[in-house]
Amino acid sequence: MKYNPSILSHQVLEDLFVGSDRERILQDIVDRASGAASSDERNHTLLVGRRGSGKSHLIALAYYRIGDLVTDESRSLQRSWLPEDPLTIHSYTEFLRQIAQGLLRSSGSEEQSFRGKNYETTEAWLTRRAVDAGTIVVFVENIDQILDTMGDLGQQRFRHYLQTTESLLIVASTTTLSRDLTRQDSPFFGFFTTSNLAPFDEHTASEMLTAIAEASGQTATADFVRTETGIARLRAIEHLAGGQPRMWATFGQTLTPADLDELVNTLLTQFDELTPYYQEQLARLSPLQRRIVGTLAQADRPLTIDSLARELEDTSQTVSKAVNLLHKSKGWVQPCDTNLTQLIDGRRTYYELAEPLARIIFQFKESRGEPIKLVVDFIKLWFDPDEIGVFPGSRNETISGYLLLAGQGDAATTLVRQFRGLPFSADVPRLSQLEELDEALAALSQGNPEPLLNLPSAVRRAAEDHLGDDPTDEQAIGKTRVFVHRAALGAFGDSRTPFRDSADDTVDRWMEAALNIVGSTPAGFALTALWACATGDFKAAESAILDCGRVLGRRHPDTLDARSSIASLLGRSGQVDEAIKQFTTLLEDRQRVLGPDHPDTLTTRSNIASWLGESGQVDEAIKQFTTLLKDRQRVLGPDHPDTLTTRNNIASLLGRSGQVDEA
Repeated sequence: MKYNPSILSHQVLEDLFVGSDRERILQDIVDRASGAASSDERNHTLLVGRRGSGKSHLIALAYYRIGDLVTDESRSLQRSWLPEDPLTIHSYTEFLRQIAQGLLRSSGSEEQSFRGKNYETTEAWLTRRAVDAGTIVVFVENIDQILDTMGDLGQQRFRHYLQTTESLLIVASTTTLSRDLTRQDSPFFGFFTTSNLAPFDEHTASEMLTAIAEASGQTATADFVRTETGIARLRAIEHLAGGQPRMWATFGQTLTPADLDELVNTLLTQFDELTPYYQEQLARLSPLQRRIVGTLAQADRPLTIDSLARELEDTSQTVSKAVNLLHKSKGWVQPCDTNLTQLIDGRRTYYELAEPLARIIFQFKESRGEPIKLVVDFIKLWFDPDEIGVFPGSRNETISGYLLLAGQGDAATTLVRQFRGLPFSADVPRLSQLEELDEALAALSQGNPEPLLNLPSAVRRAAEDHLGDDPTDEQAIGKTRVFVHRAALGAFGDSRTPFRDSADDTVDRWMEAALNIVGSTPAGFALTALWACATGDFKAAESAILDCGRVLGRRHPDTLDARSSIASLLGRSGQVDEAIKQFTTLLEDRQRVLGPDHPDTLTTRSNIASWLGESGQVDEAIKQFTTLLKDRQRVLGPDHPDTLTTRNNIASLLGRSGQVDEA
């Protein structure tokens, strides 16, 4: 079902309406209509928002709520709702005719023909209707296009009529503030009371999707989008959709994993419908403006005027003028909306696409029959990698291609998923990417946000969410860097080269970076211990763990992690008995702090059993793994990877003990 507010009932529109800021805007419109019914006050409204931002929904609800005022005999009001697409309005005269026809339709009156009547005759007819039955509230979308077709003379006549008769109250919308609305010598400069519709954040989107799911009877979906995982997925996708309600409404129809084929088809249909709109808008731009939009679309990160000028091989002055028009008059670009830009020299502004989905026109053009990247990104961020892997193969060759690419994963998406708290995949972020992010955060701690702004937008926004509202907070920066370092330790753990055998100085650089974090957050002490273990430097690791225990406490979770690493280091260096001793002491503390069924506690038991096997105590190792298997099946389930690994370890030890048939 295509989402179209103009064909939905009043009750459905109310059920799907979310956002306290929009409720205030709607109430203001109703209050202005109420004031116009009882006085000569005429406060005309202009709603400004991008395509799909909810303007039509607001106007439809205003139409119905003001209709409730119309039924009150003490209110003298009438309504006229013009078509959303003003294709047939080519002049001021035709605009007035459409208002008259809309008024007749709304009141249930017999339609009349206004063909052949000039604007003065139609003005007089509307004035008489207003005198007889009250102020006419006119609901008109895309008023920027209508003003453009009127021309200066038509605009002057319209402004004069509104000021001299008080017959009409305008509730209008526009995607951009065109020159007819911003030019100081324009008849409608400063005329409207303007309300900007901000994009939805993930919480408001969750409210809307819950309402859509409940209205459709999809209780499982409604429950899902309220969960932390649901919110995290919405947050991850927001940077792709731009937070527009109409796009979220599209998602509301295909949220469950079983609907992957439907999701791909819905996205392809939605993007296919958007492409002609964006192409038409792009065609109205100058060649330089089109190149700027294309450069921003391909960069996938905000750019300054100087950066754009270098990319386009043009002067900063020329590019600045074009960007200014794209921002203020065309609505294609906007200054990067982030707290980071507050830390930059005011003369340097970072710009990005106002509508991230506009990238689709360039991706469609470049796809040449291959899967479109934006659709693949949606699937990667919406579904868990394991979910994609178990979907039944689609009979549709196109959808199968999307499944294949989405299942492959990539470093940037994996990093974003980790930041957003989404389930991890088997992929790990590239160390080079993690190092670049850590260096950007280190620069931020020194007051320089630009390296972070120059990262891919998805990674930068995920890091910003982790940082919180104050990007200068040293403790927040330190905690975010700790998160990055832990991801790097995981990436090292999955690399083929053992830490202590690394030929380059990569680990040393991470160790040096960890020492810098110590000053901003106590968790930095645990990092230095972990990296010391990664280098195989036992003395440095032991010293760092003592510092960690002194600052955080011996039983702090971070200290326990560091103690686990040094116990493993002891085992790898041949001190197996000491490793077993350290793990046994650690187990007691983890049971006391985390509980007997915590995954880390179970992992410690697994480590003890493994090193018992390495020390030659095979029968005791089998005994401990067998007990552990029962607990992991109970806590994690029979199909969890840790449970399966435990079964594998038991079988391996049975073979080593000579029980080959049982193995």
